[in-house]
Amino acid sequence: MSNWKNDINAESELKTFIMKNFKHCEISDKIKTVQLTDNSNDDFNGIDMKITNKNNEIFYVDIKAQLHYINKALPTFAFEIDYYKDSKYKKGWLYGDKLTQIYFLVWPCATHENNNNVKVEDFTKLFCMLILRKDLVNYLEEIGMNFDTFCKEREIFIQMNTTEKHIREKSKGKSDGIKLVLTKKLSEKPLNVVIGTDILEKIAFKKFVITKEKTYCEEFSRFKSTLKPR
Repeated sequence: MSNWKNDINAESELKTFIMKNFKHCEISDKIKTVQLTDNSNDDFNGIDMKITNKNNEIFYVDIKAQLHYINKALPTFAFEIDYYKDSKYKKGWLYGDKLTQIYFLVWPCATHENNNNVKVEDFTKLFCMLILRKDLVNYLEEIGMNFDTFCKEREIFIQMNTTEKHIREKSKGKSDGIKLVLTKKLSEKPLNVVIGTDILEKIAFKKFVITKEKTYCEEFSRFKSTLKPR
């Protein structure tokens, strides 16, 4: 099976685990319903889930998971700025015309680390953050970064034959760095902004863990400390 199909299958199994075990009432009294979408049009528009609040407002949610780093709990998350396709650069999902309003970020744990064959029953717990897309974009603008400045950095990468730049250096003992990364080895040559979890936790409006038994609020550092060294 191709890597793309493996990724799609792993994402599907993860979403099933979330819907089966996400007890939203245990972390918020403002969420009324949570529903997975099941049509290709919603998927194309960056909508994996719809959350309805007590005022019957519907929010479009895109689930993003570190499925290539199961059990690793990397203290960062990558957000796609742009990519190369059909002989031109196109906006990635952070700045593109997707309808996404909320990112449902997931750091998964499972009984094994092979995402090529992960099943819903293999997942043991997920660390999650809910982040408003507009809040993330606004934060980047506050530190002087937007789509245009990112694209200019890409041009510098090409001219200088480099692939990485630290926008904000990580503080000692913290995960508060921000860096720009160009992945040349992939055909689409995606440009990503990689943000530390200390920053993401400040932007997020909910941080929690989902297990088969319960859903509870948690900080990333506490979650990571519970993982066995590998």
